[in-house]
Amino acid sequence: MSGSFLFVNDRAQLEDCRFADDVVAVDLEWFNRDNFFEVPSLLQLATSKNTYLIDLTVDLDLTEVSNVLTNSDTEKVVHSARGDFVILSRLFDSIDFQNFLDTQIAWGFLHSKEGISYQELVRETLAIELGKSSQNSDWLQRPLSKTQMQYAASDVSYLIEIWPHIKNELKHVNRWAWFIEEMTSFIRKWNQELEQPYLRVGNVDRLNQRNLQIFSRLYECRDNLCREFDIAPERLVSAKTLLLIARERYHGDFRHAVNANVNSHLTYVVNQFHVAKNQGSEENITVPRLLDYRIDRVRKLHNKLRGSADEAASRANIASQRIYVKKDIHGLVKSVVKTGDFPYWFGEWRRELVGDEFHQHLKHFIHRNSRSKAR
Repeated sequence: MSGSFLFVNDRAQLEDCRFADDVVAVDLEWFNRDNFFEVPSLLQLATSKNTYLIDLTVDLDLTEVSNVLTNSDTEKVVHSARGDFVILSRLFDSIDFQNFLDTQIAWGFLHSKEGISYQELVRETLAIELGKSSQNSDWLQRPLSKTQMQYAASDVSYLIEIWPHIKNELKHVNRWAWFIEEMTSFIRKWNQELEQPYLRVGNVDRLNQRNLQIFSRLYECRDNLCREFDIAPERLVSAKTLLLIARERYHGDFRHAVNANVNSHLTYVVNQFHVAKNQGSEENITVPRLLDYRIDRVRKLHNKLRGSADEAASRANIASQRIYVKKDIHGLVKSVVKTGDFPYWFGEWRRELVGDEFHQHLKHFIHRNSRSKAR
């Protein structure tokens, strides 16, 4: 099946497709010409019998596709799908990503390597080498080349073959429940970040309350402007620059921060950023953060958590990053300070592996900093 596929670009073809199955592999190809939104090109679906390449550049009724993707009884298998989720959420308003199963996450519960690429996954499981020649090609061109279509088809046709082996192995080593719990938390966190996308920016947890509020306003302003001018956000003003502005560490004028060619609207753009910055400065909204802790103590806490995660991962033969990564430290401290317990995404499987050690490290860190503040 990996070599055959059906390219669907008219309504009659689409009506003849049979997408319903117990398991469906899903992938997307898109192109970004520095627009605000990526432009979707293809939706690839593979069932146990067929592989479909659905042309998203033509006007098609995708109701049947939506029915499959929103069916909670159907296993939707994806690989490293965070980017695909963004586009799927725009294509299908009712999608909630129930029973979407990511093989990259699953692999981290079976092996010590985290973040395995799709090419590596196919090589490790099927002993097949996939090329990357079409990965960054122009997916909006029509007609697509034979090489492009074969590349797109292989993204799902091999995935549907691989999934039963991964699923069986997860169950064999009693990791299936861990994986399902992690996918549930992943989807919940992703939906929260969809509501507050500025939380995805690196180092945002280092901002104090006032600076974080300013940053959130600047980030929202940038998105609104980029949507209006249809340009990529990083082309207008980088998130790194917005962080510096929020922290009062950017010494240039807003005009110098704007990268994109918006000369005819530059005054308007600069004024909008000034308004957003002032609004953020004036608001008094409590935003949870890693408050006033000395950076050297935060670093020591990270090292202790990392050490415990590494030891537990070695014993369980799973990827250490599946247990803990540095960006988790803010959420862990915040939750233990506020509730005395871990955040929801920590899950039962992490409690089983490192719960006692993590709780001890966090309580010691919080107690020590409380005494320092009291002095």
